[in-house]
Amino acid sequence: MKKEIINKLLEEKAAKLRGEKLRISLLKDKAMQNKTYFSLNSQKNILEMEISLCIFNGKDCNAKEKELKKIKKEMTLNLKSMGISPADFEIHYDCPACKDSGYVNGALCDCINSKLSKLILSSCGMPENPYSFENKNFCALPEAQKEFMDKLYSRFIKYCNAFPDIKYPNALFAGFSGTGKTVLTFCILKKLAEKNFDVKYTTAFSLNNAFLNYHTDFKNKKSLDEYLFPDLLVIDDLGTEPILKNVTLEYIYLILNERMISNKATIITTNLDLNGILNRYGERIFSRITNKSNTFVCRFSGEDIRKLL
Repeated sequence: MKKEIINKLLEEKAAKLRGEKLRISLLKDKAMQNKTYFSLNSQKNILEMEISLCIFNGKDCNAKEKELKKIKKEMTLNLKSMGISPADFEIHYDCPACKDSGYVNGALCDCINSKLSKLILSSCGMPENPYSFENKNFCALPEAQKEFMDKLYSRFIKYCNAFPDIKYPNALFAGFSGTGKTVLTFCILKKLAEKNFDVKYTTAFSLNNAFLNYHTDFKNKKSLDEYLFPDLLVIDDLGTEPILKNVTLEYIYLILNERMISNKATIITTNLDLNGILNRYGERIFSRITNKSNTFVCRFSGEDIRKLL
């Protein structure tokens, strides 16, 4: 998704440049249709060549430079009579830093980066919400639950700051509804999108529908790349989707296994406990979800935050 967004932004800039060049070309054509301007322009070109030859041969060219200056002044006045300014022949860049190329010294320009994070966030599938690490507030929670959430949020702020070079890139948030699992994933998604990482949010139910469409629609088969390749994939509410024969378990394993091989981070939320995950999805998927070498497993408990905040 990120690559497509960058390409779109770059193409928008390229289209703007093409438009500017066309504008200038048409403006020059208009000016050249004026006989006086055409004649002055021809004189200017000849003088510029003669001055270059004088400089090359080491001759004095002061007289010719004065004459050139005079002709340029006449051209400016002539353009003015046509309602044209010499500045109109210059490309008007939206971003002078990169001259609308999108790059500065081989790196994406700030003009691209400033739009990129917002577009990543708006296209990642996450519903609009007010949550972020910056506006978290656990004051209304019981003391033990408040302490737990403070420590957990501190851990994942560090996670985002160090991403993707982290020991445990994957996470499993398990616990009852309303204990803050999904809200924390929203905060993580927003923070990583701000840093221009490619992120994707999906519910397990929506993901299962994507699997079914991929498995059965041979004419309009849609790629699963949007789930395979983001830097972070969040699968929310695992366990709420129906188990479809030859679809659900097979494709969940495919996604998790391919992402593990590619060292892509995956965060899963579920209301199931570990035994529930094992019984529902089997050992192969369970081992990918709870892999101790790369997964932080966190059990959410306490009161329903939605009723307290």
